[in-house]
Amino acid sequence: MVYTSRIALVAVFILASCSSLPREIEKPKASLSKVELASLSFQGMDLDFEVSLENPYPLGLRVASVKATFLVEGNQIFATETQEELRVEANATAMLPFRINLKFADLAQAARDYTQKAVLDTEIQLVVTVDIHSGSLPGVPETWDFPFTLHKKLPTIKPSVGISEFRIEGPTAAQVAAQLKAKARELASRTIKNISPDRVVSALDALLRGQPRKAVQQAIPELDIRDLDLRFALEFTLNLNNETPTALLFENLAFNFQMNNEPLIDGTTSQIQREGNRSMVTIRGVFSSRALSDGLLQAFQDRRASFSFRGQTQVKLPDVIRVEPVTLDFTQSGEFAL
Repeated sequence: MVYTSRIALVAVFILASCSSLPREIEKPKASLSKVELASLSFQGMDLDFEVSLENPYPLGLRVASVKATFLVEGNQIFATETQEELRVEANATAMLPFRINLKFADLAQAARDYTQKAVLDTEIQLVVTVDIHSGSLPGVPETWDFPFTLHKKLPTIKPSVGISEFRIEGPTAAQVAAQLKAKARELASRTIKNISPDRVVSALDALLRGQPRKAVQQAIPELDIRDLDLRFALEFTLNLNNETPTALLFENLAFNFQMNNEPLIDGTTSQIQREGNRSMVTIRGVFSSRALSDGLLQAFQDRRASFSFRGQTQVKLPDVIRVEPVTLDFTQSGEFAL
């Protein structure tokens, strides 16, 4: 079948070369049908492209490569070439989708006064190369290039993230009493049943204030606090600041928070206050005493901890960049004082 199709393609070029017929050989056609800002992170952005490729020949064609060059204020910031595995069937049209990632650090280096600009005018040069044949048709180009030049407005982002007003509240005496009662029933232990809830609350308060774990164990030697399912309420403020004029507007934030490499809380919050380009997000969650790993207990004692915060939301950018909200997915890590 491939051999028959190749003969048919050769016939197309032979007939086109006859003096009684037009000499112009019909070429494949390509058009850029989509250029879209697809997603954001604090490191960069993803741009989605889609090229429509029309094949007029009785033989399938293969896309050999897609080259992309990005320029800001005349300075080349990025160039890439992808090897796309795409074939266009005979006498058919196919859509070629591809994604390119741009780093904000590269944009900042190329643009003058980056932190003073809300948008950047970017020139994008694309070249889509299509294989026509592999040297089997003398006088016929083996490939055809389809160049595109377009201009796209892109956001400027230079974020800083910090944690403040961090606090943890331990369980009440009533909650401790209920857990002690349940544990005593489970183990049929009179010793645990007779433990004073107030003594446990005092030991937990000492733990959260940074007392050594050994001192806490001495205060309640009858059990390990991690044997109980006691609830701790955690709350802090996530301070998210963009140091450029681009406003990052969002109504809620899905989050996952780790402390000293231990997963602690996750959820969604809509408690967001704004001052200019600074967003102050209230993060609340509950974790169990069973999650009090050695790493977390050490953080309480050191009064300092590392953190990893992952957030995801839909951000509204200026309409000249994108009318619909775009996904912002970021992970930020650092240290903070308890």
